[in-house]
Amino acid sequence: MAARAIFFFAVILMIAADSKTLNVADDDLEWVEDIVLRPHFALQPSETGTRRWTVAPKLTVVGGTRDQQKIVAEVVGHINESLKRTPLKGIELLGANHPAATLTVFIVPKHAIPKKATQLGQPRKVVEVMAKEKWNCACWIREAPAKKSEIQSGVVLVSSDKADANQLRNNLLTTLCYDLGLMSFSKLRPTSIFYRDGDKRNRAEKLTPKDKQLLIWYYSYVPAGSESVKQLYEDHWR
Repeated sequence: MAARAIFFFAVILMIAADSKTLNVADDDLEWVEDIVLRPHFALQPSETGTRRWTVAPKLTVVGGTRDQQKIVAEVVGHINESLKRTPLKGIELLGANHPAATLTVFIVPKHAIPKKATQLGQPRKVVEVMAKEKWNCACWIREAPAKKSEIQSGVVLVSSDKADANQLRNNLLTTLCYDLGLMSFSKLRPTSIFYRDGDKRNRAEKLTPKDKQLLIWYYSYVPAGSESVKQLYEDHWR
């Protein structure tokens, strides 16, 4: 009887563990879907579906000090630690002001962000929000005309102001991830770089292990234009 009791207890523990694992997996799926399926566009309705690069972006920095440009390179290097494990291989870092770039990081004074956004073709209503809310960073992508959902180019604007210096790494990390196609946020996982809950957000300067897993999975298995990732998640997440 004692052996049987121990066996039953072990089975109960195994069922409980399996249930806990499933719950964690379910949480991962919801979190993943929050971030990759419903892109957040300022003042525009979002369309369900994934956006991503099919050719590695070529990044250049325009403006900023040498130290600020170095921080951009360090953030790109951190992201590339994950991307190198994918077919994309990584963001190619070009020299400053390089004409061949497909992903441009502009480092400008905070007050100049709306003006620069206007010069780069952003809609007037979006620029008005940037100015009114005093954004210290902004970003957007352009999709290939013939192949919707494939990212053709991207732009990042970040503040060069000393008052925003302690947010520079976080701003670069979040905007570059956005321009890679991880274009929304989640109320799940407060330690994640993708965490948003109202005004609450994570000011982390590094990707968490889950963030890295997401980036690797996304660029290894998820095609541009996917309207569901559930099966891809079940087949490849683990």
